[in-house]
Parts: sequence; structure tokens; C-alpha cells
Amino acid sequence: HRITGTGRLFSEGGGTLTNFGTLLGNRAGGLHIDCPVANHAVLRAVSPGGLSMRGMVEQFGPAAFVEGDGADVTLEHNSDINGGVVRGVNGGVVTVAPGAEAYLSNVTSEGEWVIPSSVNTTLVVDTAWTNNGLVRLAAHAATSNSVLQIDTQGLVIHGTGEVRLEESFDTQLYLTASDGTVTNGPGHTISGVGRIYGGGAEFRNQGTLSPGAPLGTLSLQTSAVLEPTSVLRIEVGDDTDILDAAGWSLTLGGTLKVELRDGVELAPCTELYVVRGDLSGTFDTHDLPVMPQGLMHVVYLASEVKISYIPGDLNGDGLLDFADYLEFLNLFDAQDPRADLNGDGLVDFGDYLEFLNLFNGGC
Repeated sequence: HRITGTGRLFSEGGGTLTNFGTLLGNRAGGLHIDCPVANHAVLRAVSPGGLSMRGMVEQFGPAAFVEGDGADVTLEHNSDINGGVVRGVNGGVVTVAPGAEAYLSNVTSEGEWVIPSSVNTTLVVDTAWTNNGLVRLAAHAATSNSVLQIDTQGLVIHGTGEVRLEESFDTQLYLTASDGTVTNGPGHTISGVGRIYGGGAEFRNQGTLSPGAPLGTLSLQTSAVLEPTSVLRIEVGDDTDILDAAGWSLTLGGTLKVELRDGVELAPCTELYVVRGDLSGTFDTHDLPVMPQGLMHVVYLASEVKISYIPGDLNGDGLLDFADYLEFLNLFDAQDPRADLNGDGLVDFGDYLEFLNLFNGGC
């Protein structure tokens, strides 16, 4: 059975609408569900319509889903979805109504989601969450904020999707669990330029952290641990990405992956900091770009991690000294392309002279 069109579904006494068919918002103005729903099948929006929901929607079984197919699904204030899949496809978006607080429990999110720019627009995630889509926190003014709130201690964000904090004004992943941990799970990405803010919970990263939008600072305002599967992705361009945990404990681990944006050439003797915080440990792996005249080097300090590029530093120890001269001779004798310091495609006496120039120039 199908209920289609535009208008409002509600129950005066608070009774539950049980759906085994299709509720379809397919006309301009959309279908507004303003009553509790026990969904065993399909809640869908298609163009030129839409679908908005207020109150509890409980989903039962693998065939139950909420979908915006070329049209938007809007979660109104106090909407609460428990279980099942909620997704946007073919340009359809799942969005939280401006100024609303909406709730998810045991949900798998897919496609594009938006927490828009408005005062106190919040999506609260509880119990369990798998995100295989893109969740955009899009506060675009200093007077607005977009919040993704995690209420359950021990929660792991599963899935292959991404949470993107798009503006530095006040987009935040808010960990409200009073203690315990909240984890960005393997395969999942948190990116952007907002902040990860703790209400007592420790943040653990097992997936990817990717500061920048496209370049910029992702702030950690809680204690954090980068676990062995963690990847911290840093891009360098006219500016550089930074993971900023200043004033908070940050345990390093996993992989530091540094990438140069297309066309970027680092000037000789460049030194950039990419991590700040009360640091302990080191990254297990450095995945660094190939440089034309030596190696990029990672420098660990008590409160900063820096990357440096010293032309002629061929062993990557951050110094230009006699050990690099010996390394150059070894590469030269082996006709290794890394000894082609002048970039002419040959390993010859010209490269020897280029190394002497670099060595004498120093940093």
C-alpha cells in the first residue's frame, strides 16, 4: 500500500503509524510526518516533493529505510530515528532543520547529510552509528553553529564515510560522554577546520584525520590518542594543514602522511609545524613526498611536530653534514636517480658540483 502526495500525517492521541508499504513525498510542499512511525518498509522523498519528520521513527528489519531520492529528507526538532538506513541519493540530501535538535540511534547513514548554518543546529548520535556517507557541518557565519554530538561513551564511528567540519566559526564534533572514549573507527574520516570538543571523553583515532578545507586547522579540544591504524593526512600548499591540540595531551601513533598540493614547490630550508599539543610518542610511519634535492624530515619537539626540507639532506636526519656527502657518493656510484640533484635526467659530474653548492650553502 502507498500513501503519496503532500500534506501532514498525524495522530491526535499519539498513536503509532505502522508502515509495511511506502510513504512517498512526491509533490511540491512535501509530506510531513508528525506522529510516531513503526517503519518496516519505505519512507521516501522524490522530486518535486520532500519528506519531513518529527517524533520517533523506529525501523524494523533489513528492508526498512528512509530515503531522499533527488529530494530532501528534513529532520525536524525532536525527530528521533532508531535503526535502519537513512540516505540521500541522486542529489537528495538528509538535513537537520535549522535550529533543530535531531537524534539517531543504531542508524546507518548513507549519501549526503547536512547540519546547516543556524543557531544550535544539532544532530545527536547515541548507542551506535555507521556512517557510509558524507556528513557536512556547515556553519557559515560567526553567529551560527553546527554540532554533531556523540552521547555514548565507548561509541565507535564505523563505516567508510566522512564527517566534514566545513568552517572554523563553530562547527564541532562534540563528545558529551562524561568519561570513557569516543573513537573514529578504521576506514572512517574526520576532516575540515572546526573542532573536536570533549565533555570528558577521550578521543581516539583509528581512521583518518584530515585537517583543512582545503587547507587549515582542525582543533582537538580534548585529550586524544592516535592509534596504530591512524592516518593523519597533512597537505602543504601556500599554507599548511595543522592538527592543533594545544593545551591538551596528544599521544602520537600510526602514520603521518604529508602531501604537496599540485604545483607546490617548497623553498630551501622550509620548516613548518603540522601538529601542536602536549605530545608523547612518535608516529610509527612517515609517508613523505619525494623531494627534488634530498629528503623531507620530521622533527619532534615537546609541544610541536615539524616537517623540514633541507636540500642536500640525503639521509633524512635533518642535518646537512659529512654523512650526506658519504650518502651522495654511495648514490652516485650506484647511479641512483636520487643523486640527480640538478634534475637533468643524468647522474654525472654536474650533480657532484650541485651537491657541493648545496653543502656550502647550508641552511
